[in-house]
Amino acid sequence: MGIAKYLVQGTLEHGYEVLDAYHYMIESTNPESKTVLHMDENERFKYFFVSYGAWIQGFRYLRKGIAIDSTFLRSRYNSVLLAAVAQDAKNHIFPVAFCVADKECDASYGFFFEQLRRCIEDTEELCFVSDRHLSIPKMGSLFFTSAYFGCCIRHLGENIQNNYHNERDVTLFYRAAKAYSREEFLDHFNQIANVNPKVAEFLARVSLERWSQACCPANRYNIMTSNIAESVNSLSGDEREFPIKAMFEKISEKYSNFFNERRVQFKCPENKTRFVLKIEKKISTNISLGNSF
Repeated sequence: MGIAKYLVQGTLEHGYEVLDAYHYMIESTNPESKTVLHMDENERFKYFFVSYGAWIQGFRYLRKGIAIDSTFLRSRYNSVLLAAVAQDAKNHIFPVAFCVADKECDASYGFFFEQLRRCIEDTEELCFVSDRHLSIPKMGSLFFTSAYFGCCIRHLGENIQNNYHNERDVTLFYRAAKAYSREEFLDHFNQIANVNPKVAEFLARVSLERWSQACCPANRYNIMTSNIAESVNSLSGDEREFPIKAMFEKISEKYSNFFNERRVQFKCPENKTRFVLKIEKKISTNISLGNSF
């Protein structure tokens, strides 16, 4: 079985050896693609960043919300895969960029955001959502000075549950986080303070602006968690065992197939709508609600 895998995918070492030629071929055959192979002072692999032209072009027409996450690769080199992911109008996963790095730290996220800045504009509309890894807002804000950096509320909720062991605190936290008005937010937050002041202190230290929709100075586009990025990591489960070149080829193939399926559905002769079906239903529901008053 191992020999067959090597014949199809190549060895782990071979995957790194051909990266220089591979990133050249990506940019040659995919217009507007951005790839960077970074070596250390001893000419050993350190980072490999990829954002395909189709991803860069497509993101220009999407909501400017990006989830950031990472996952460990299952090889003896102990690398991590950093991912930046958005959502299309039907809330499908839309990849923006991937990067293999040695570990999660200031240096790796600094490289990742520096390359990501070459792919997307830095605007006040841009919103990043991630777990509470300190390197993400620290390094991201150096290259995206106008963007907003928010916390994933699921990770915060899990922290509250693990550290304070009270389901009521968690429930009130989610209600406060998702509240749209300041009045509703304060009502839930004050309840948290009354039930468990330590939880309220913890959430205040994190910064209300980073997790509360009502206090957020930017538009989070209803992206309250980094689940979409974690979904990418689960989709890429098998690929995490592949040599690096084979892994990126499989990721590219998988999302190319997704895009083609969606294009075929939209071009279907039976499709008479101007919007994706999910949005058409939402518009229809809102019209019906409006007519009922």
